[in-house]
Amino acid sequence: MSKTKAIVHWIGRHLIWIGLSVLGILGIYIVFRDLFWQFFFALFACLIAEGLALGASNVAAYVFTNLSFTKGLFYGEDDNLNYYERSDFVRVLGHIFVGVHILFGIVLAMFFWANTG
Repeated sequence: MSKTKAIVHWIGRHLIWIGLSVLGILGIYIVFRDLFWQFFFALFACLIAEGLALGASNVAAYVFTNLSFTKGLFYGEDDNLNYYERSDFVRVLGHIFVGVHILFGIVLAMFFWANTG
């Protein structure tokens, strides 16, 4: 498949949600013209914060799962993951993900709260 054909195929697959996003942004601009740039800044700040939180979640998951002090907690004495150990492992990773996002949310809320006064 040529490069141009791949680009056209990608645009064809994603045209609906791209078009709806553009129409939504235009609708917000028309209805809330005075608040549009504040909304755009908040949306951009949320995207950046989510990217940082995902990166921090990956670092925390790597530190928690790949360092030697946690391997004994998950694998046990037989060095094999059974069904229950595997489900606990996934649950712990989920808690890491949620905890990092809550932490980022609190820190960003305090940051914006401190800078608005």
